[in-house]
Amino acid sequence: MSEIDLIPANYRDMLRVRRWSRLFAVNAVVIIVLTVFIKGTLAYLIDAQNDVIDNLQLSKTSIVNNEKILDSLKKQKSSIEYKLDILSSLQHGPTTNKLFTAIDSAMSKDIWFQEMSYINKPEAVKNKDETVNTGYFIVVPQGSKTNRESDNAGKQRRLLTRVEIKGQARDHSALAEFVNRLNEQTVFNTVKIVNTQLRRYTKTEVVDFTLMASTLP
Repeated sequence: MSEIDLIPANYRDMLRVRRWSRLFAVNAVVIIVLTVFIKGTLAYLIDAQNDVIDNLQLSKTSIVNNEKILDSLKKQKSSIEYKLDILSSLQHGPTTNKLFTAIDSAMSKDIWFQEMSYINKPEAVKNKDETVNTGYFIVVPQGSKTNRESDNAGKQRRLLTRVEIKGQARDHSALAEFVNRLNEQTVFNTVKIVNTQLRRYTKTEVVDFTLMASTLP
């Protein structure tokens, strides 16, 4: 006996469509859930990465600010050290009493002292290089400083005092002897004649002069 299929073909097709529809719906739901999950995970990772970037930027800004503060402190230190050098050199300069004593020691009856003025001016003096020339190579001793450090720290400051002396002399010969006696004074480094002018009076004539002397501590 042969079996007879009593289920209509249309009904069987309808069941097949419903089954595929449910499968498609389930797959769609799974895909949507996975998409939402992946999107949420990516959003979390992006936020975490942004937080890391923000922290790095804050650290970079802090480092830049600290470097600026350090540069400012270094400049302040250099300025303070420069002022201290000036004050120290001023303290070791020759006193007015020493200058007058030196001028008085060089005076004679043919010289008439009229006026003295002076200014103190600190100046930088480079130290001698510590390199050794062997003929073929230049040897730098161990522990010597670099060029930049040598430019900054390899200078000493000394006080240069310039003294202007005005007066009158009996003649040019008396003035020349006065200048020689001033040069013999230990307080003066150099003495130079700035200008001279012959001044005539009724019965005599004298030489007006201006001298410039320099002293070193």
